[in-house]
Amino acid sequence: MCTTKASNMLRQYLPNKLHKWGYKLLVLCDDRGFAYDFEIYSGMENNPDLRLPNEPDLGASANIVIRLARSIPRDKNYKLFFDNYYTSPELITHLANEGIYAMGTVNKGRLGKSIQIPSLKDLKSSKKERGYSEEWVGNVNGTDIVTVM
Repeated sequence: MCTTKASNMLRQYLPNKLHKWGYKLLVLCDDRGFAYDFEIYSGMENNPDLRLPNEPDLGASANIVIRLARSIPRDKNYKLFFDNYYTSPELITHLANEGIYAMGTVNKGRLGKSIQIPSLKDLKSSKKERGYSEEWVGNVNGTDIVTVM
């Protein structure tokens, strides 16, 4: 009975999936898909008991990345990639200070005031040729963060 209750609490409604109800697995894997570590989403990702004393509280999504990155060797040129759900300047800075390079897609609203980029409307109205890109560099807590659009 307890097992059934626990597994029902872990199930998530995933509206964009073929099977609407399922489990979210958060996985640390390499470029070939080999899984090194994982967490099952439980809704308790921001629980302070899960953080080590030297780990900051950067919010539920960033805290997941920090926990999964514990097994990555420091200062060995490892690169960690993630999508916009997890990316924030604070997370990139923390990982850089830990000796892990990181890259992720980001929503403009999550960049904060440290990195100023033009709006998408301004970029579209500038009539740049196909393939055009711009780069901006901002400094967050002593770490340079590069934004490419």
